[in-house]
Amino acid sequence: LSDKVYTLKQHLLQMAYATVLQKTTNTLLEFAKKLDDDSNQLVTISRTDLASVAGISTESFIRCLTQLKNEGLIKVEGRHITILNLQKLKQLR
Repeated sequence: LSDKVYTLKQHLLQMAYATVLQKTTNTLLEFAKKLDDDSNQLVTISRTDLASVAGISTESFIRCLTQLKNEGLIKVEGRHITILNLQKLKQLR
């Protein structure tokens, strides 16, 4: 029970105080964690749904995805987002 309360508290703090880039990164990492701990993880979900989970507008989410893509941390092909550099993505958190 205390683990769930701690996790919920962290999510609420993130929603309140994290930057848009941090929210985007955290959302991608949460989905990747649910998939597996491989270095090449594929997230297949709409940008609108991911933005909703992150608690930001779709436009802001897409701008952050573009930034992460330009930095070489992710690859975006349609609805598929591949994490190319998991360690650097975790550092942005």
